[in-house]
Amino acid sequence: MKNTIWTDLSAYIAGVRRREDGSFHGDDLIAEFVVPKACERSDESSSARERWRRDLPPQSVISSLTFPLEGLPESEWDQCVEALESGDDPDEIDDRIRNICCRFELRFLVPFGSESYVPTPELAKQFPLADAWEMRGDFLRLECQYESTIAFLRKWGEWDRGYVQLDEIRNLQKRIRVALTSPAESWFEDSLSVPGLSFPQKRIPHYPFFTIRTTSCKAALCITVTSDLLRGVKFGLCARPDCPQPVFARESNHDRVFCSQYCGHLESVRRNRAAKRRMKRLPKNIRPKRT
Repeated sequence: MKNTIWTDLSAYIAGVRRREDGSFHGDDLIAEFVVPKACERSDESSSARERWRRDLPPQSVISSLTFPLEGLPESEWDQCVEALESGDDPDEIDDRIRNICCRFELRFLVPFGSESYVPTPELAKQFPLADAWEMRGDFLRLECQYESTIAFLRKWGEWDRGYVQLDEIRNLQKRIRVALTSPAESWFEDSLSVPGLSFPQKRIPHYPFFTIRTTSCKAALCITVTSDLLRGVKFGLCARPDCPQPVFARESNHDRVFCSQYCGHLESVRRNRAAKRRMKRLPKNIRPKRT
């Protein structure tokens, strides 16, 4: 999304999500995080929720988001389920859940600097088109650390909603790598193969005949996989163990094992050097003679 700044922020469980009538909204929890002035991170020297709220920098705003109960660690999940099933007063349940989760610190990647973080057809029309396959290349090369992921999101924009956890991005990267190198049927059985199409779609009388526009990086990534598998594109895994982008498209029926000449040459050099090191470790009397 244009002019969007991403940063990573800590959040803490504040209670159970409620409906307008005060009743609980399923098993969803509410997590609170601070939006500091000018998007600066607060100095969070302690993981204790109350100290976190007390030490907020001036003009900070506490925002909230929905967090699924199943996202908690097992020990906290068990205790929270017990609290929810206790039948106690809702406020008392909130207090119990806050105490249970007081040391559980969440970390989210959150966007700032745009008026809306929710992909809409109107919003999609405001921004220039980007190459989703180029984005997928960047995504598959991504190391999935906070700094590199923030750089990726700042380049490409909105992920899927107003926040994302690093594990979600890491899991999708693994899922796409597997999908591109596995039978297509396994991908099409996954709901990811047809992400929510609430964004503009258009039929045109010439190539590519059908277009989809979205501000969601996640949706665009999934659509590239669906498109390639529908077209029958074949992919392989580079035999170089540390290849930064191990998945590559096979451009012919030739059974390539490396994504590029560079990777093939590098692995050849490595094998030769390893063979020389093994040779040096052999006693001189059993080393093969040079011819």
